[in-house]
Amino acid sequence: NDDFYLELMEPIEKQKLCYDTGCGAPIGHLSEIGFLTPDMDAELARLSKLGWQVTDALSSEHSREVKMDMDPSIGLPIELMEVRHREK
Repeated sequence: NDDFYLELMEPIEKQKLCYDTGCGAPIGHLSEIGFLTPDMDAELARLSKLGWQVTDALSSEHSREVKMDMDPSIGLPIELMEVRHREK
């Protein structure tokens, strides 16, 4: 498929938080694969058993986001996001 490519990298040093979201919580480097999850705690427990470790986390009233990687880094971290629904 010409519309998709996967680029793997090996970072020389830990990726830094560098993109300001405007809400006082910068996000990390954009080389990651993101997944929406309905149950963050269950997914963190499952992935931790497979060797994934939390490297960054942030939370707001609307969402909870966690970045994970292996140690040593595999060069492609993942990000989990749990969206909190507003009460009507």
